[in-house]
Amino acid sequence: MKRVRIFFVIVLASVFMMSCSESTISDLLNNELNGPNEYYEMMDGYWVTIGGSLNSPAQDIYAELISVAGMLDEFFGNAEWDSENSRWVYQYTNDTVVTTVYVMAGSESGEFDVEWTVYDGDTLLWDGTGSYHTGSDSLKTVFTTSGRKVWFQFVKSTDDTGYFTYIVYEDLTVPDAPEVFVPSVFIAKIWAETDLTQLNGRVNIQYPAATPSFETFTAAAEEIYNNPPTSWETWNTMPLGDFYYFDYVSGVGLSQGWAAPAL
Repeated sequence: MKRVRIFFVIVLASVFMMSCSESTISDLLNNELNGPNEYYEMMDGYWVTIGGSLNSPAQDIYAELISVAGMLDEFFGNAEWDSENSRWVYQYTNDTVVTTVYVMAGSESGEFDVEWTVYDGDTLLWDGTGSYHTGSDSLKTVFTTSGRKVWFQFVKSTDDTGYFTYIVYEDLTVPDAPEVFVPSVFIAKIWAETDLTQLNGRVNIQYPAATPSFETFTAAAEEIYNNPPTSWETWNTMPLGDFYYFDYVSGVGLSQGWAAPAL
């Protein structure tokens, strides 16, 4: 099915490059840029089931993950075709804050680049970049705001049963009580099946000594964008041995804690 779908993307890309018809563009957007929607609905489904039972740091990073995934789903799902500039545009205004997103027309490889900005008047609050690859149902993004840095990637498994997630999050805000330790760094790997029957996650709350910052760690991280791991069992190693795990199996329940046994 994936080969058929990739061929379909290539054909449609060729058609809209020749004709630029709005109906073709709309069909492509609705049928091929649906990965962020499927991903968000899946992760939100698990959140509804187990989110309230998760402990920190699993709950902290999962809540952030849902926020980012929902934002990206909104970007892709509500963009409108700009025929003059051959791209999709999403814009949202909240008082003086304006979010603008551009999804660039895809290449023959089925890859769509994304750029967005958030302005308050003339002041740039934050911006981000990303790419979505239709052939592998894979997305990557990185952005920095005044309060956080996020490096986020997901990719569908080759057997179409679920998604792998790799996210690095750094909280840039200063806690109200600095003498109380509050994790500001979360590095997480997650495997989730799309039928909501199984989710496995692991979280570190520090950078390794060899890559002690957001920039150095993410530059060295093994990307899963358009590169799905062969399995959770081969990919679940963490940068540090001191990690928090959370495992959910439908009909069995949720288990979580520090330093998980081998899965």
